[in-house]
Amino acid sequence: MMQFMRHSILVLAALAALAPSKLAAQTLSAHPQSARCFLYRGKPTVLITATEHYGAVMNREFDYVAYLDVLARNHLNLSRTFCFYRELESSIPPLGYANTLAPRPGHEALPWRRTGPGQAADGGLKFDLNQWNPEYFARMKDFLRQAERRNIIVEVVFFCNPYNDRTWSWFPCHRENNINQVGGGITDFRQFMEQHDHKIVDFQKNFVRKMVLELNAFDNIYFEICNETSTRMKPRDPADRQAAWHFALAEVVRQAEMELPKKHLVAVNAHQRILAYEENGKEYVETGDTAYFDHPLMDIINYHYISRKVPGKGAAVLDSGPVETGNIWAFLRARRDWRKPIVFDENYSGVIRGAPAIWDRNRMEAWETIISGGAGFDHLEWAFTPQDPTGSGKASLPDGRRLDGARFRSQLRALVDLWNECGPDRMGPSYDLVASVPDNSAGFASSRNDGKMHVIYVGDTRAEKAGFGGPIRGAVSLRLPKGAYTLRVLHSGADKWTALGSRRAGEAVTRIELPEFRQDYAMVLAAN
Repeated sequence: MMQFMRHSILVLAALAALAPSKLAAQTLSAHPQSARCFLYRGKPTVLITATEHYGAVMNREFDYVAYLDVLARNHLNLSRTFCFYRELESSIPPLGYANTLAPRPGHEALPWRRTGPGQAADGGLKFDLNQWNPEYFARMKDFLRQAERRNIIVEVVFFCNPYNDRTWSWFPCHRENNINQVGGGITDFRQFMEQHDHKIVDFQKNFVRKMVLELNAFDNIYFEICNETSTRMKPRDPADRQAAWHFALAEVVRQAEMELPKKHLVAVNAHQRILAYEENGKEYVETGDTAYFDHPLMDIINYHYISRKVPGKGAAVLDSGPVETGNIWAFLRARRDWRKPIVFDENYSGVIRGAPAIWDRNRMEAWETIISGGAGFDHLEWAFTPQDPTGSGKASLPDGRRLDGARFRSQLRALVDLWNECGPDRMGPSYDLVASVPDNSAGFASSRNDGKMHVIYVGDTRAEKAGFGGPIRGAVSLRLPKGAYTLRVLHSGADKWTALGSRRAGEAVTRIELPEFRQDYAMVLAAN
């Protein structure tokens, strides 16, 4: 009997020892062999999505279940949500309250109770930063739970750049908005993103610790410290101060999770403009990402607007240019040896300030990102609004336009399904596969590590005013390994593949004639 009991105790101890690893295996994590994808529930995963403007939890008028259903139907698997940063009705014209990050006053869900005495800048009672708001955490957890049921990962963004004094004046930690005397040491909104005021830093650390503890049970999350941290200054010193702030808060995440069962990835948004050099009267800048790739506390490097960053020397770029095909490929190629997942975490999607939607460009950005080795792509989709959480044109914007992103999302689904079929951990950029492409286009390729599958993508390189979207004619020449292949193609804007029989590759390059197309054209060659 004693021998049986000792055996049972040993078995229970062994099971207890295994439990944390089984828990960890379900949680989103870095892939041990590939920086071009993640592991989620034990499966290699790339993150591809079209998301609302990050206010799903905070904006109580937004039906996030309807929104998540739309993502799930299109096999999209990521959403971002901001924890308490919010915007004003006037922040992004012409959206007004169609911007999910701009809830109508009184319809916001925030992490702290509003007790007063006194009135905050938004007209509500002042916050007591020592009292948590149970409604907020219940809503956050339900959002994450609903996302988890649909296999959707959520990037939980702790903080956001205040951008200007007016938006900063609405922060709960602004000195005029709380009863706790927090925020009085901030004289410039940029100081929120530095270790400048010890009361603000304590507030930030307490908030990060609270979020980590509350959300530890979820497998389908990762944390981003701050959205678009930037001084908008060229010197390196301000960027270094913001990097140190990132590291201090990432350390809070690590310490808080030390005794918890699940460990979550930490992302950083490399969004600086540090002067690298000048050439021909142009200033080339660095994003500040080198410090983050080298630091063990950071797991994911997020970037915004990569398609507008014209490549320079090394990792430097000419920033804020027009969206151009080929910029993403060059940007990621310059970072191909940096072994952390890269996510194109927000793109420019038009619409704001009366600009037209540019869904064709956005589709091309998604393809170029994933083929270039990106581990994720997040399209900022203005079609999702509190008035229409399905993003299907059921409600108009204040300027009268109706945005229907359904077709675009089905196009993304074709990319998602292809990459899952290929095996995200087995795919990687193929820099020499494409020998030539038609005029006015660029070609990009990704190949599986066993050589059995090759994805080739051709995109229009012309600017908007120089013929973009006009017809493209010609052929693609490929340096394929010798053998027989089946060919299927995805015509521009389509979401279904067309089989085109077989092709044989010999000693020389393989030439494939393309039909006339506009914007883009994708091909898959699978070895027989």
